[in-house]
Amino acid sequence: MVRKGFTFIELVVSIVVIGIAFMSIPILLESSSKSDEFSTMQESVLMAKTKIQNITTYRWDENSLDPVTGKVYILDTSNSDSELQRFDSSVCSSYPFPLNLACIFFWNWFSVFFPNGGLEGQIVGDGRRRMFDSPTYPNISEVNLTNPNDVDDFNGEAVTSLVNQEGTDLDYLNRDNFDLNVTVGYVSDNADYSAQNINFNFADTFKPAGEDSNIKMIEIRVSGVISPFVLRYYSCNIGESDILKRTFF
Repeated sequence: MVRKGFTFIELVVSIVVIGIAFMSIPILLESSSKSDEFSTMQESVLMAKTKIQNITTYRWDENSLDPVTGKVYILDTSNSDSELQRFDSSVCSSYPFPLNLACIFFWNWFSVFFPNGGLEGQIVGDGRRRMFDSPTYPNISEVNLTNPNDVDDFNGEAVTSLVNQEGTDLDYLNRDNFDLNVTVGYVSDNADYSAQNINFNFADTFKPAGEDSNIKMIEIRVSGVISPFVLRYYSCNIGESDILKRTFF
């Protein structure tokens, strides 16, 4: 009777193969983990970009819209670059008598020819960007995530990707848990706007509370991923021009 069994060489080869297999498991697990981390990073960037694109479809400020004309106007600001401020008689109070009276007379004359604020570079005419006839200021304190109507309505919004976002404005579903936090505020708009070639670097830090400008920054911070990151977008107080249309009969 012949008994079948492993030879010594076959046994050694089997042990080597099993050892290689066990040594490969941690490498495979690490590779899979890195692949998941890379996939999560890509998904978090896509989610943040989708969110910031959604926010930027809204107007600069809720007060920009004139409900009567349906047009978006340039708003007045209190702490912005002086070159972008409305020209009005408020500056006359800083002059001594009788210069203050002469100043008021000048502004009364000026307002006849520039009834829409006299903003530097502004051209009064149909279809042009313009300011409201009377000073009108932005309102960044109002936040409305349920029914937003401007970019700062999203200030303070926090989104966790573990929540099923399918069917929302994000249209997004992810099984990993990372956080997205939105901040909207004013940044400095200082520049030499009288220069022929304007070099402007957008700020990446918000102005102190209570100070406005003509630029709002939308900042999205993403955490809970291997490399946390920040995306920023800038929305400006520029109003809008009417689109000229031809009517055919």
